[in-house]
Amino acid sequence: MSTDREHEITRAFVSIANSMADGADVVDLLSGLTSDCARLLDIASAGLLLADGHGVLHVLAASSERTRDLEIFQLQRDEGPCLDCFHSGQQVSVNDLSQETDRWPQFVAAATAAGFAAVHALPMRLRGTTFGALNLFGDKTGALADLKTALRLYQVSGDDSGAKKVSALIGEIGGN
Repeated sequence: MSTDREHEITRAFVSIANSMADGADVVDLLSGLTSDCARLLDIASAGLLLADGHGVLHVLAASSERTRDLEIFQLQRDEGPCLDCFHSGQQVSVNDLSQETDRWPQFVAAATAAGFAAVHALPMRLRGTTFGALNLFGDKTGALADLKTALRLYQVSGDDSGAKKVSALIGEIGGN
């Protein structure tokens, strides 16, 4: 990874940390996170699904409208890599969506129609519990170039203030 890219990633983390410390809106922070992921990881787009207190997933943020639409499509059809990632708690990497038509026929058709060719879904965990998935969409086939960077970008800090904000947000979207 280049030094410039490392500095950009550090700036993104510092910005998120400062915004959390300043009491910024968590949804705005997470929307910024998806945009940062797309920019820093050189992917087409990113989306974030979070579960409410009842385990129901909701689209919380996306770096583009086509990604938001695709995330909603997955939830409505109950099919796709992001859902599999959330339910299994394991990373799902698909370097070529065209090879997964048997596994997710509706999702693959919708994703390719939206211009995506690959997807990588990373489980969001807090204290051992999967509470969502960060979904990285590519417009060309292939592996995620910098998986270690992606893993650093999505991990929720074990710090209590960050954990409390995420827990509060999950409660809000669940109506608890």
